[in-house]
Parts: sequence; C-alpha cells; structure tokens
Amino acid sequence: MTTSPKKFGLSDDMPIPEKKLVYFRRRLQNRFHALILEAFMRQEKETGLNQKKLARRIRRKPEVINRWLSSAGNWELDTISDLLLGMDVDLDDPSFTALDELVRDAEQKSKRVQINGRTGPEHARSRRKAGGIRASAGL
Repeated sequence: MTTSPKKFGLSDDMPIPEKKLVYFRRRLQNRFHALILEAFMRQEKETGLNQKKLARRIRRKPEVINRWLSSAGNWELDTISDLLLGMDVDLDDPSFTALDELVRDAEQKSKRVQINGRTGPEHARSRRKAGGIRASAGL
C-alpha cells in the first residue's frame, strides 16, 4: 500500500481541507460497510446466519443489526470486530475475499450506477426503501 503524500495532492506544509477529510472518511465508511455486508450475505448463504442469530451472538438487539447492515455509518473498530466475529469471519483467512477486491467491486458498481444516471442520496433512499439490505448491496 502506497502512503506517498503526492497520491492525494497533499502539501507538506498545508493542512488538509475539511471537505477532503470528510470525503475520505465517508469513502472508508462505505468500504467497510461493503466488506461487512458481503461477509454477512456470504454467511447467510453458506451457513443460514440471519440478523437475529447475529444479534444474539454479539448481544445486540436485532434492530441494531438491521440498522448497521442497512447503511454505512461511523462504526467504531469494536463494532466492526464484533460483527466479523459474530459472523465467524477472519480477515486473515485466505478463503475470505480480500479487501482490495471488495473495493474494486464497489468502485465498479458505483461507476455503473453513475453511467446509468442513478446517483445521489435520493436514489440511495429509494433503493433502501425498495429492497432493504439486499438492494443496498448492489452499490
């Protein structure tokens, strides 16, 4: 992974603009959400895991699990860890999809959505209303 400051057009002596900080925070939140959602859907298919079982495993209410899986949020690292453990997913396991692969998939899906002219928060809300978690997985 490259950490060169030139990658994002940063200057050594200037603070990063707030808009840029907010953009990259949200982008990372969306990528973690995609990772967690992919893991949940895989476990749902392979093992029959559902939100109620996951909630019981990590001592949360099913409504909380539904909210977390329905949209990206500002999760704490403990929340991410709890969700992955509750799904019996180990990111170090080579059989699990690599994070960079999920990022590429999410970017490709995002480009397809932009090409089809369906962008913006209004579209995201209508997608969630129309199909819940499964519809939002196509982001």
